[in-house]
Order: sequence, then structure tokens, then C-alpha cells
Amino acid sequence: MRLDKLFDLIRAENGKPFSSSEVADAVRAYLGGTRPTAVYIRQLRTGAQTNPTLKLLEGIAHFFNVPVGYFFDDATAERVQSQLGELNALLAEDTPVGAIFRSVPRLNVQDQQVVAAMVDVLLQRADPPANGDLAGSA
Repeated sequence: MRLDKLFDLIRAENGKPFSSSEVADAVRAYLGGTRPTAVYIRQLRTGAQTNPTLKLLEGIAHFFNVPVGYFFDDATAERVQSQLGELNALLAEDTPVGAIFRSVPRLNVQDQQVVAAMVDVLLQRADPPANGDLAGSA
């Protein structure tokens, strides 16, 4: 079940899995309607319901920040699951890199941009461009 796999791979900021109620509420708000219910989301997760509308799948894809093709295309699903698995492995590392990955999302956007700029500077120091080209292009 691809939907259930998203629940396994994508966590809330507190590290806990999203509930069917949280997903249903967010999708309902995104779609501007009264559907889906938490029960319906649980049924989709377990396979008890198997024919959601494209609009509903778009809402679920939006919530989990995955392409809607995740639900239809095997290659897309495999790529997304692989990327999420790699990300989760980085987040779980008990290393400075893992600590950074876990901390950055809690920063505001401006501070995230500062961290990204600092990483860029450090990368340039670690691997200076060839032939004195500061822009890194040949």
C-alpha cells in the first residue's frame, strides 16, 4: 500500500507518525470540502477502500509533498521511497550531519538561508575551483 508507506516514511516535526485524522484534516482544508474523513484515510491505508478520486490523491500528495504520480507510477513510487529512506537514514545518524539535518527545519526561513550560505562557503574552502575561477565554471 503506497499510502501506508508514506505514513511510515514521513513524520511530523516531533518525529511521530502522522495520524489518519491529521492527514484527513489537512486534505479537507486543502480541498476546501468535507471529505475525506479519518476513517476513509485509514481504509485507503489498509486497502479496504481502493478507488479514491484524483482530486483526493492530489490532496494527499500535497500533504506529504510527493508527486501525485507516486500513486500511479511504479518508477516514481520507487524513486520517492528510496529518497525518503535515504533522508530518514541521514536524520537518524548520531553525527554532526544528523544533528544539523534534525535542527535546520526548526529554524525560520531566514536562518535556514544563513546555514545554506555557510555550507556553500565551507564547500568552496574544501574544494576550491580550478584555475582561480571563483564562480566554479570553466
